[in-house]
Amino acid sequence: MLHIKLDKPVTYLVETVLDFIFVVFHCNYMKVFKFGGASVKDAEAIRNLGKILQLASIDKPSIVVVSAMGKTTNALEEVVDDFYSGNGAASTKLKSIRDQHLSIAKSLQLNELLDNGILSDTFVEAEWLIEDEIEDPYDYIYDQIVAIGELLSSRLVHAYLKSLGIEATWIDARDIIKTDDVYRSGNINWQRTSQKVSDRLGPMLDKGKMVITAGFIGSTLENNTITLGREGSDFTGAILAAIFKADALTVWKDVPGIMTADPHRFADAELLPEIDYLEAIEMTFYGAKVIHPKTIKPLMDNQIPLYVKSFKRPELAGTVVNAFPDLKYPTIRVVLEHQTLLQLKTLDSTFIFEDHLSAVFEQATRHKIRIQMLENLALNLSLVIQAAGEHIREFRDELGKEFEIRQIDDLELYTIRHYHPNTVAEIKNGRTVYIEEYNATTAQLLLGK
Repeated sequence: MLHIKLDKPVTYLVETVLDFIFVVFHCNYMKVFKFGGASVKDAEAIRNLGKILQLASIDKPSIVVVSAMGKTTNALEEVVDDFYSGNGAASTKLKSIRDQHLSIAKSLQLNELLDNGILSDTFVEAEWLIEDEIEDPYDYIYDQIVAIGELLSSRLVHAYLKSLGIEATWIDARDIIKTDDVYRSGNINWQRTSQKVSDRLGPMLDKGKMVITAGFIGSTLENNTITLGREGSDFTGAILAAIFKADALTVWKDVPGIMTADPHRFADAELLPEIDYLEAIEMTFYGAKVIHPKTIKPLMDNQIPLYVKSFKRPELAGTVVNAFPDLKYPTIRVVLEHQTLLQLKTLDSTFIFEDHLSAVFEQATRHKIRIQMLENLALNLSLVIQAAGEHIREFRDELGKEFEIRQIDDLELYTIRHYHPNTVAEIKNGRTVYIEEYNATTAQLLLGK
């Protein structure tokens, strides 16, 4: 028998060729859909989802990524907070969430799903956690409990699609999306994730099947459940689209597409029919909530268009994000609520130097604080941040060792892209301005309510 030993360069070449063949084989015939929480909020919404998929993907293999049902993530966050506060309400709230999902399964007549106990079993680990003493860090507990929402909704959607006669397979996202161990904001291990996704999903898609999975969640290399950051289901869709070089990623929302502003806040908000990848990155960086910030990069790298469409009016074109480098844009407004301003002054009233800035950024990284805006003066440093309360407290305690701190809560941060002076004046409109900054294309205003 002939034995051939492959050295590392040859092995790498073989793996690269196999990856290339895999991508080419799957290229240009597969769709990825992501459905947001409002699109699966109740039984009627799930029925509507079924109609959309029957029309949109009947001729192609596809992947469907599902968010938690509307308001479920918020409710699960309350369970975590109640557990940590020790007020005894966590178990009651968790039971209420379970009953809500069981009720929807009954409304959809998903008898097999009800009989096999999968929905109830999804709660077991969380029930164990909240019965024990608090031993693990907040962020770890958060991910173990909050991840339940996507697992439940994706199970419901899968069971309903099967009841329609659609050949669909449910895949646990934790088996394919692999990350580091930064809980509540897992960073993707692209090599491991690509391999897992290819191995598990590739054969099913080859057979023309539809794959249903949960957004927002994954697992560490130690197989602990982790989340990808709030609203991270969009990112899950982008990861899968990029790995398979999909035709497109379509995100279904309760809005007509990407708007020039939040239509609930600004009556003159208009649809943006087309957006360049780079403009979309700018919008998400400043806090636009229609798209998760990490979603655009993998799509742009692979030249995959992103469609943002309304599940209420699926016949409308919505917004397409693609390579449109020469587009001209109207004024775009993004508002972040519940911002906290920390005004720092050195304890000995010396100037703010580079070593002070370095210390602040080091603590921000350690305590998972995102600095939305920064103003550096000779004797003062102002930070605009948004984070969970426990992180702000820990961050402030550390900074208090070097700085005198004044904290102002519940502010609003306005970012105006392609601004006009009149627009800025209308937004200010007599309100207290704490910080304002301008460059050629963007204005930012930190305002009191």
